[in-house]
Amino acid sequence: MIRPTANNFTRYTEFQEKLQAIREHYEGVVVHNNGAVIVRGNGDRHSIGVTRILTNYYKPSEEELTKINNAEDHGRERNFAAFKTSIDRETFNSKFHTVVDEEKFEHYDHSMTVDDKLFENQDLIPIGPAEYALGTPSLVVREQPQADAAVKYITGSIDRLRYNKRTAKLVLLELKSGQTRAAYMAMRTLYLKEKHCKQLTFYAFILQVMALEAGVKITQEDIELVVVGVDTSKRTVSVWQMQYDPKTFLGGVWAGERWCGIVDTGMLMRLTLDVFCCIPDCTKKAVWKNSNRPELRYCSQTCRDKPHCNCGKPASYSSPTMGKYLCKDCA
Repeated sequence: MIRPTANNFTRYTEFQEKLQAIREHYEGVVVHNNGAVIVRGNGDRHSIGVTRILTNYYKPSEEELTKINNAEDHGRERNFAAFKTSIDRETFNSKFHTVVDEEKFEHYDHSMTVDDKLFENQDLIPIGPAEYALGTPSLVVREQPQADAAVKYITGSIDRLRYNKRTAKLVLLELKSGQTRAAYMAMRTLYLKEKHCKQLTFYAFILQVMALEAGVKITQEDIELVVVGVDTSKRTVSVWQMQYDPKTFLGGVWAGERWCGIVDTGMLMRLTLDVFCCIPDCTKKAVWKNSNRPELRYCSQTCRDKPHCNCGKPASYSSPTMGKYLCKDCA
């Protein structure tokens, strides 16, 4: 097999433009609110984060359930139970590749260490903004794995986006860092968790849906997934690349004794957005509602801010003699 050459920038600009197009498409719709990513959609539906969903879909053992019920903070104890299981050897051997194997570092700033190691071992360079927000009004999920559970918008945020100069692919990177007293415990055991891999797989799934709706093409063949573990107390970093496999990591078969399935059980759904932007000549579907005039729907805040006629409808013409904008009905 011929190894791809370094300095392959053939698709760097392409991915930059696609990421920007996605952000523009969801401007004013996928937003930050009090530190969380939320979707502003039609109706009163709320948003819920991927990590929260994964915790809700975890099946505690009888022993874990006893600890959860006896804990002062039930949610925190349940979250710990969902977090603690590491990837088993069989799954690791079939779905993962070690890029950096427990290397020591000297930098005080561990983020510098991550960037150094990614560039040194895989030629991964930054592309797009940090913490890329994810979510779309067309993608909803049951809050819990029950048919009568509330349906909410699913949101998330990619830690870092990178471009692989060797493979010319877009890299979604999940960074996990911390401190531990377990000096002799393997980094893979400490930082490559089932929940982390489910989380990153879910992010890649949402990004592809967003790309499709924004009119750009990003498929699973374009994407690479990377998990980075940094232990600041051990001054050690590890990097793993994993396959994009939603049937495994988000389905109901793999690790079924610990996780309820999401993508193959009807709990994750796509909604049809059949309302189009009310701005003349805009062909995009509407995902943003005017709170003052509910009958007016827009594809983005950009379209909402375009000139309007005095009657309230989007303007189609401007009248220099009258000094105002007019809609088709008032022209």
